[in-house]
Parts: sequence; structure tokens; C-alpha cells
Amino acid sequence: MKKLILAGAGAVVAFSSTPALADPTASEDLDISATVLPECSLADLSPVDFGNLAIDTASGPDALLLTGDRYDSGQQTWTSCNYAATITISGTPMENQDQVNDGPDAGDFTDELHYRITWRSDNANDFLQANLRTTDGSSVSRAQNGAFHNNAIVNTALTVSDNPLRPLSGTYTATATLTLGAI
Repeated sequence: MKKLILAGAGAVVAFSSTPALADPTASEDLDISATVLPECSLADLSPVDFGNLAIDTASGPDALLLTGDRYDSGQQTWTSCNYAATITISGTPMENQDQVNDGPDAGDFTDELHYRITWRSDNANDFLQANLRTTDGSSVSRAQNGAFHNNAIVNTALTVSDNPLRPLSGTYTATATLTLGAI
């Protein structure tokens, strides 16, 4: 009889050492989110100075007219938006700071000089080119179809064809604005 009890005790020990059955598993979804605000940035541009403009100094029908086009060397500027945005150039003609065109031959002279600004991508696929000609208006915009990050090129020009009148002597100034923003 002693042998039976020992066998029974071993069975109890073996049964008590097996792990207990686990409860059913549980799970919960964890939502994760973040927000990136819309942002555009445009690097600083250097002033453009066309210096002394050449005029025809000989007497005759072309006297005092501009004789040559002027171009700046072009500037590169980082242009970036993390959403579809509009590129806008706005500006008015340069105005003479020293004289007003109100003399007896005012129809032959001008106290304004027109210029052109071209803002284009250094990669033709990145964004549409924007061209402002102050002879055509004071603002131009181009909507971009998506986000962009580009080292764009800004060129400024003063051409004889945009300035057919004789400029009055003096200093001419203007401020043009390049803007990135919502469509």
C-alpha cells in the first residue's frame, strides 16, 4: 500500500507543476499623429544697382535716349514651400528721386524707368517661371502644383525697348517684392 501512495503523490506533484491556462488575449489600437504647419521660406536677395546708365550724348533725333540694356548677373536664392503655393513678383517702375517730369517737353521725357524680373527654377521641372515687366503691370503670379525646394535664379534687367523716352537726370529707385504664399 505504501507504493500506491507514493505513486499518487508523484502524480499530484506532476499535475501541480504544469502551467495554468492563460486568459484570452486583449489588444487596443494606439492612434499616433503629428502636424507639420504649412511653411514657405525665401532666402535674402541682394540689392540690384544698374549704376550710371548710358545715354546718347550726340545731338540729333536720338539725343538723351538710353543706349544700352543693363542686366544684373543673376542671384540664386533658396525658394521652398512644403505645400502647393503661389510665387508672386510685384513692383512698380523706378521713380526719379530728384525731378518730376513736368517741363514743357514732358512728352519726350520720363521720370520713371521700367525693369523686368524673372524668377525661375534652376531645374525646369521644379516650378513655373514668373516674369514681371513693369511696362505690363505691377504684379505677376504663378501657382505651383505641389511642394518645392529649389535654389532659384532671380534676374533683373533694364532694357531700352521698355524705356523709349528720354530719362530725366537723377537717381531712380523702386522696391520689388517676391512672395511665396497660399494659392
